[in-house]
Amino acid sequence: MAINHALENTAQVSEAIKESQIEHAFCGHYHNAIDKDCDGFYLHLTPSPAFQIDLDSEECYLQPFKPGVRIIDIDQTSVTSHIVYV
Repeated sequence: MAINHALENTAQVSEAIKESQIEHAFCGHYHNAIDKDCDGFYLHLTPSPAFQIDLDSEECYLQPFKPGVRIIDIDQTSVTSHIVYV
């Protein structure tokens, strides 16, 4: 999906986030889960509860999965998150 349906201005978005005070960016509706250090901020992609897509395939290839939701905990000193699969 990242090959055929990628964000068209990824570099600009990444630079804008890096130049801000944002430390964590959360994105839903990506149909798979990723937690990645993006050299200045952490990117958290949240799985869809409906279906998961193979991120390395050029075609829309569905993967077997368990529905999941991301729990985000924010306090004055930290941000943590994890995915709960049902």
